[in-house]
Amino acid sequence: MKNSKSVKKFIRTQKAQIRRQFFDVKKQEAEIAELYKKVAGTVVAKSFDAAQDDASTLKAEVKKPARNASHSDAGGEKSRKEIKKQKLKVKS
Repeated sequence: MKNSKSVKKFIRTQKAQIRRQFFDVKKQEAEIAELYKKVAGTVVAKSFDAAQDDASTLKAEVKKPARNASHSDAGGEKSRKEIKKQKLKVKS
């Protein structure tokens, strides 16, 4: 997953701060790896929560279409044949 511009800038500034703070290269690498884990964890967690929220709202919004327009639960929908019949009656 790609990071946004602001996240990239945050990582860049934090890495610079870590490099100034620790002179030991191994300690720097460990801190930078921890930084990436924290950032990746928050991005993945946010996207996962957002995906779940989107899925639940989609389930609530989606309604099954009626199989046949002639059923009484179709909500007044007309089939193509019925519409053609009406047009033919109007023309004649």
